[in-house]
Amino acid sequence: LLLWALTREIRGLAMMASALEQGEHIEKVLTRFRIWDKRKALTKNALTRAKAKDLHTMLVQAAGVDRTIKGAAPGNRWDELLGLSLRLAGRSVLT
Repeated sequence: LLLWALTREIRGLAMMASALEQGEHIEKVLTRFRIWDKRKALTKNALTRAKAKDLHTMLVQAAGVDRTIKGAAPGNRWDELLGLSLRLAGRSVLT
């Protein structure tokens, strides 16, 4: 459920970032994607932090996390979720 929610947010941000890169105005994008007023500042912040390419890379990472959760790939599911969450937040994984 956690991965599903993260992936949904990343997918939405990726679509919005693509629209912005094609020259669409930020307010129009937020309206088209039905972003609530309370979430607009957070969404704008995320869109200034990550470009469409970065967000698509996160979707690929999310697919890897899904494989780990399902046991089809090695790794710790919680560490993988943490890594994806931190990347979305613009932070790096602690080494």
